[in-house]
Amino acid sequence: MSTASKTVALDSEQFDLFGAAQVPDARPRPCASDTGRRFITGNAQKVILGTTRLEDWLKQAGQRAPFVVARLLEQQDWQAFERHYAGTGRAPYRLRPMMGLIL
Repeated sequence: MSTASKTVALDSEQFDLFGAAQVPDARPRPCASDTGRRFITGNAQKVILGTTRLEDWLKQAGQRAPFVVARLLEQQDWQAFERHYAGTGRAPYRLRPMMGLIL
């Protein structure tokens, strides 16, 4: 079976789709801090494993690291990062819990 019949000619209409790319709007977007933007926040108290809250389960398992990380993240000032979020579109997740998930 030959692959020659599957090759797209360079002058095809598919390549024209990418040739005339639109220049994004250069107007600055409003920042989240300028618009009073609300962030999506979760509630760790509502996370249940079986019949036990996550916090209680971690303590029973002797896992202290998540509490140390949570305290350190609570002490950070996240406003410098939150200013970079646009004030339009879907509400973003709050940065502190997202960083906690990563760590």
